[in-house]
Amino acid sequence: MTTEYNGITISPTGESGYIAEFGALVILQSATSMMAKKPETPVESNLTRVNNIAYWGADNLFPQKLTEVIRKNISYTRGLALKAEQIYGLGLEYGYESIIDDQRVFIPHYDPQIDDFIYYSESVSGGDVFGLQTKDLAYFGMIFPEFHLTVDRSKIFALHHRPAAQCRLALQEIEGQYVGLIRDCFISANWGKGGSFQDGTTLRRPVISRGYDPAAEMRNRKDGYQYMMPVGLPSLLETYYTHPDHISIIDSKWLDVSNFIPQFKAASLKNKVAINYIIEVADWYWPSAYPEWNTLITQNNAQSQEKLKAIKTKELQKFNTFFGNLDDAGRSMLIDKKLVYSGTGAPTEISAWTIKVLEKSKLGEDGYLEDARDAHTMIYTAIGIDESIQGKKAGTGGSNGSDKREAYNIGNLTSTPQASLILRVYDFVSRYNGWKSPTGQPIKWRVKRAEMQTKDQFSPNKRESTEPQ
Repeated sequence: MTTEYNGITISPTGESGYIAEFGALVILQSATSMMAKKPETPVESNLTRVNNIAYWGADNLFPQKLTEVIRKNISYTRGLALKAEQIYGLGLEYGYESIIDDQRVFIPHYDPQIDDFIYYSESVSGGDVFGLQTKDLAYFGMIFPEFHLTVDRSKIFALHHRPAAQCRLALQEIEGQYVGLIRDCFISANWGKGGSFQDGTTLRRPVISRGYDPAAEMRNRKDGYQYMMPVGLPSLLETYYTHPDHISIIDSKWLDVSNFIPQFKAASLKNKVAINYIIEVADWYWPSAYPEWNTLITQNNAQSQEKLKAIKTKELQKFNTFFGNLDDAGRSMLIDKKLVYSGTGAPTEISAWTIKVLEKSKLGEDGYLEDARDAHTMIYTAIGIDESIQGKKAGTGGSNGSDKREAYNIGNLTSTPQASLILRVYDFVSRYNGWKSPTGQPIKWRVKRAEMQTKDQFSPNKRESTEPQ
């Protein structure tokens, strides 16, 4: 429930507050502050090799923190779901290509061994493997497929999808015959709880490098029966992990705008006042100012939650006093800053408290809907989704059928590079297992696609649905 203290309101989640006297909405933990520590380009010559793993983000929790940020925003969550659905299409199929009438034609095939492989892969992964892979690729730009070999190492028995958030890569080898290669991947569900690659619950899997003939490499190795082949979207700077393009929505502050709108609307309906200021508080400020903060977070019970709210209220009361004397000549306030070093160049300054004065025309009673639409558009743009594909643009009337049709068809085309990245994994399995077509060529995999057409493009007896292309 919402807690009120003499005109200061703390939200039920403790993530925002409201100072009624001055119309100030306080964002106690913004998406930007949570994601301030982003993945950085590793400087190989200066890497500390004590932990033997390449951190994903400065604190090794980038996937966990990113997921938490995404789940708090409707547009972000739905947009990435749509992106995963575009990559997925109508699912996987396998077959071979043949030249018919001077055209390259894909011919679906049936092989009970391959169907068994699909069945066992879904069993060990706990669901549709391809669907799980498209979700990870949409969120993090990476997938971590694990190959399970038979006892005689002659076949890949199953493909196990390992959640990307649980996987961390070993540092590159710096000496010996494997210089520059990543030889291991560590899997743990406890990275957010201080997990280490040396923990008994952490799994280690040798990594197969994507060289000239990875199938031959895996046949010749004798260091296990389960191997990893990390696959990621192309990244311009990063060495170990992909930096998803949609992260730009966080860096650009548009996600904070989108998150702010519902809080503003709720405050407006409750208090019938306009908001004049936004006060953002970085997440690192609280444990630095209050030594007991992390202990209370860990306890996570009703008593500790009340203490956390009391601390936040105390801070807001300080700001309330400050705002009440803004007109006093010569008045000043000390605000902490934190320096974040990226390994190269000058450090980045991050303020503990950031105060923004809002323009009335931007976030007044009639302005927030337009801001919400703009933020929604920016989020979908960062993800690479056409807004019309879901039926209508946020806050407007419905789009017409042609808009949805063209958005759907274009989405099929633009998702091809991501789908092809996953298909490489399955083509590798085909080559390792020696699966061949009747013509002797390796079995190939593809994503089934349906093209949305107009009624005049197909016969009346097929107007109920469109057959896969």
